Amino acid sequence: MKNKIVVYTALFGNYSGIIEQPKIKGVEYLCYTDQDITSKSWKIIKVTPPVPNDNTRSNRYYKILPHKHLKGYDISVYIDANYLIIGDFVSMVLEKLTKNSMVCFDHNQTVFDPKDCIYKEHQTLINLAKEKRVFRDSIEVMQNQIDFFKSENYPENNGLIFAAVLIRKHFNEEVINLMELWWSFVKNKSRRDQLSFNYAVWKLNFDKLEYLKGDLRRGNPWFYWIDHKLNFKKDIQTIKRQLFLEKNPTLRCLLFYTKLPLILNKLNKWCKRYSFEPLSTSEINNIRKSIINNKLDKTQIIKEIEYIDSIKKEERLSYWNHYLENVLPKKQGSPVLKIAKESNLTAVIVEARKHPHFKVVVENMLLNTQHLNVCLHVYHGTENEKFVKDCLKEHENIKFINLNIENIDIEGYNKIMLSEDFYKNINSELILVFQTDVITFKPLDTAFLQYDYIGAPWKKKEHLNYKAEVGNGGLSIRSKKAMLTILEQKIPRETFVPEDLYLAQILKQQNFNIPSYETALEFATEGVYNPNAFGCHKSWEVIKTSELKELLK
Repeated sequence: MKNKIVVYTALFGNYSGIIEQPKIKGVEYLCYTDQDITSKSWKIIKVTPPVPNDNTRSNRYYKILPHKHLKGYDISVYIDANYLIIGDFVSMVLEKLTKNSMVCFDHNQTVFDPKDCIYKEHQTLINLAKEKRVFRDSIEVMQNQIDFFKSENYPENNGLIFAAVLIRKHFNEEVINLMELWWSFVKNKSRRDQLSFNYAVWKLNFDKLEYLKGDLRRGNPWFYWIDHKLNFKKDIQTIKRQLFLEKNPTLRCLLFYTKLPLILNKLNKWCKRYSFEPLSTSEINNIRKSIINNKLDKTQIIKEIEYIDSIKKEERLSYWNHYLENVLPKKQGSPVLKIAKESNLTAVIVEARKHPHFKVVVENMLLNTQHLNVCLHVYHGTENEKFVKDCLKEHENIKFINLNIENIDIEGYNKIMLSEDFYKNINSELILVFQTDVITFKPLDTAFLQYDYIGAPWKKKEHLNYKAEVGNGGLSIRSKKAMLTILEQKIPRETFVPEDLYLAQILKQQNFNIPSYETALEFATEGVYNPNAFGCHKSWEVIKTSELKELLK
């Protein structure tokens, strides 16, 4: 059959199902998978993952190399499994491939995240890792690949593919060469395919590529993105209704602008997605008026929400500082603290700054742990040695350790907390780590001392990405024996992976004694609110304003 077209996808790992696609004359649907999936529209081809223990690269193998497994077709259309075909794309494909050998979408035309550069995509991935602890690939591997591209003098702003849909004459010799080079990077370097495609195009001087106009996610007449988290069968009516509104912008705008519950629901969903505090009705009304008057798009609306959230965060920080500088010192007075010379529990703070809250935080911690006969070690820098000693001059038996550095950045702190020498130099079996953004509210319960590690649990959404629930290291209790057992294994750590996340993942994988989510929340609160916790860490940054005020009342 002339111009025989196949639409195909590849699914490896756990998925709730596959989206049923519409019948289109002359088009077949194939799904390569290792799962037991049934479908009316797709022909399911069960295979062994071509890259063992790597679902992403197994998908990329089929995605990038159709010439190896689609022998009976002239034209292939790869789509990610969470895309619904919403229009007859055949005429478009046949028209575009008369002059070109490959057609795809341009990342720079996405509404939410336009980019036209591999280097910008790399920076986005680094920011996700540093700021949100979402690790899409090894930071070191990605950096090495980017350094290689720079050594090749690959130019900036040279285009960026949105690789969720790929349309190809897959037996064209130039296309095969391009796909093989692309796969060599994905297989041997970074699994993030969008980081290497445009380099391969540039390297081979491939000139038979055309970018389609429009946003691939929901701004084109052929393909429609659906969130992976949806249950495709259960929510198909919701999807169809949403699709109807997308195709009827006048009706969509009418609903969006005039019905407050709809806009309230939508805006607060975005707040949750981007970790913003939920909006009040008055704030939503103001944004609603701004949408109508200024015709804001989604990106601009999110910036409006972000601005409101930044004001709230400033308010929370101001409240936190006021509590530590004015309220807590009055509550504590001038305490006479009992600090032990030797104990099974040592409190440790690492601080190289002349931090204004240092004295009140340390005394607050000791007030709520001295009943356990606790020791105290203070790790300081060269610039703040006199400062920390003056702050605590009324108290005896404190061990001061000079790190012989002027300051500590985040990565420097990570290295200290993952140093075998750090733990070996502490005689106690249990180590209570705290920082200058920690407040405790009541005496430490001895029940928390039974674990190899305990810290504030991460949010549900975060721990799914982190592959660990417990927990944050800013306020944590650690078993010296457990820490040394882990560190002696020399398990590689990616740069910028925080020390607490690194430890938490290994602790869970190797079945150390860690508490349940609920018990960890009784110990400390950070992003998940619990007014009855022993203490909190940096809560001003993540919990609601009303919750912070309740916590510090």
